[in-house]
Amino acid sequence: MAVTSGQLTTYNVTPNATHPVTQTINNNGGLFDFTAKRSLTVAGYMDTSKGRVTTMIHQDFTFTNNQVLDLVNFLENLMGTETVTTTTTTTDASGSGTVTVADSYPIAMTSAFIIPPASGTVSDGPLRFILPATVTQSFIRTATMLVNGQAVSATSLSDTVHSEAVLGRVLTTGANFVASGQDSEDYVLSDSTGACFNHLIEASQGFVTMNAMLPTC
Repeated sequence: MAVTSGQLTTYNVTPNATHPVTQTINNNGGLFDFTAKRSLTVAGYMDTSKGRVTTMIHQDFTFTNNQVLDLVNFLENLMGTETVTTTTTTTDASGSGTVTVADSYPIAMTSAFIIPPASGTVSDGPLRFILPATVTQSFIRTATMLVNGQAVSATSLSDTVHSEAVLGRVLTTGANFVASGQDSEDYVLSDSTGACFNHLIEASQGFVTMNAMLPTC
C-alpha cells in the first residue's frame, strides 16, 4: 500500500506592510504619495511513491497612490495602482516547473473646476463654470510558464476602460452650454503562439460609435 507524507517547511508573511508616506501641503494645494508593500512565501514537500514533490509559492503585493491638489486652479489628479505577483515553483524527479502570474490594476483620474473670465464688466462676476473629468481604469495580467528553466508559454491580457466628460453651465439660468462625454473599452489578449484577440468598443452621447475586432495586438 502506497504511503504519502509531507511537511510545510516555510511559512513567511511579513508582519506589517511597509507604507512610506510623503506629503507636501501649502496654501495653494498639496502633493500626497503613498506606497505599501507586503510579501508571502509558503513552501513544503510531499513524499510519494514516485519520489518527493516540492512546491514553493511566493507573492508580492504593492499599492501606490499619487494625488495632486491645486487649490488655485481647482485641479485634482490621481494616479495609483495595485499589483499582485505570484510565482509557483514545483519540483519532482522529472524536473521543475515555474508559473508566474502578475496582475496590476492601474487607475488615473483628472478633474477640474474652471471659471472662465466674466463676460461684460468685472462687476458681473463669473457667470458660468466648466467641469471636465477623465477616468482610465485597467486590468493587466501577464503569465509565463517555465519548464526546467526554459520558457514554454506566455500570455498577456489588458482590459482598459476610459471615460471622459465635460459639463459647462450658465449660473444665472442653469442652462448647459456644453455637455458631452465618451467611453471606450479595449480588451486585448495575446500569447506566445501568435494568437491575438483585440476587441474595441466606443460610445458617445449614449450611442455605440464603434464595435470592432482589431487585427493587431
